[in-house]
Amino acid sequence: MLLGGLFTNLKLYPFMDRGDSDTFKIWTSGFYSTSNGITNEEGKPNGESPNGNLLVFDSGWYGVKIYKPHSNPYLYVQTKGGSVDSYWYKFTGTKL
Repeated sequence: MLLGGLFTNLKLYPFMDRGDSDTFKIWTSGFYSTSNGITNEEGKPNGESPNGNLLVFDSGWYGVKIYKPHSNPYLYVQTKGGSVDSYWYKFTGTKL
């Protein structure tokens, strides 16, 4: 547990839980909750609830965000290249 606690405290896992985010305009790799304390809804998928989970993969130049709102079964994906963010793309999926 000591070593696991050390890695967690130092945020050494690239996709670890980073806690609550107050914005959707974030490009630091990690797993975020957008359920508590969103103060800036800029960058949120249009018409979607701000309550959900956000997974961010960023290599510096390129990045991908996956947003899962709590209110429905859809996923939203956004990419970036340099300083240019794409639109959000909605994936509804097919029930298997």
